Amino acid sequence: MILKTLDSALELLKSFTRENPVWGVRELSKELGMSHSVVYRILATFEKQVFLVKDEQTKK
Repeated sequence: MILKTLDSALELLKSFTRENPVWGVRELSKELGMSHSVVYRILATFEKQVFLVKDEQTKK
């Protein structure tokens, strides 16, 4: 049995690679086939926990 939310969050985190270190919410949601609001909430959680950092100039 898997936790769908955790599975989705980890899939999202794996999208950040050396080749693609920067993503916008909309482009990432399209890439992963996830809703914009879910991607936004996951990214906000990762940012709060300092797994990811938002670029203040680009907002990505």
